[in-house]
Amino acid sequence: MVAERCFKVVTTSHGVYMSAFVRHEAQVVYEIGKPTRAPGYMLKHGYGLLGFSNQADAINFMRESYGDCLFLALGTDPMPLPLRLLTPEFVWGWNRVKGRIPFVRKAWVWPPGTVMYRQIELTQLLHRNVV
Repeated sequence: MVAERCFKVVTTSHGVYMSAFVRHEAQVVYEIGKPTRAPGYMLKHGYGLLGFSNQADAINFMRESYGDCLFLALGTDPMPLPLRLLTPEFVWGWNRVKGRIPFVRKAWVWPPGTVMYRQIELTQLLHRNVV
């Protein structure tokens, strides 16, 4: 598999790097230099780990208050972006009923520059917001 350069926004808690947007069962913990795979149930439904194709779009995502660290990363095994985002309940891991994914009726759009991979490895911390 060939790895592609991408940019990954994460959040930190007590020195642990985690998903910036999803929570609960969908939450992913990252370690610098260690490849991280998307949760199995997300992959089963066609959703992987999100990154950005360029630094400017990643920074804009951070400005929306999602995450506090920006990493240069390597994305492996790219996936097509699904036509629509999952409901907040699924993204947050609260409402997996009978293996079906509930979707929002009002369409959400993917942030500009979004790319999706089955696996992402954080390689270099580029920016950290200090509160």
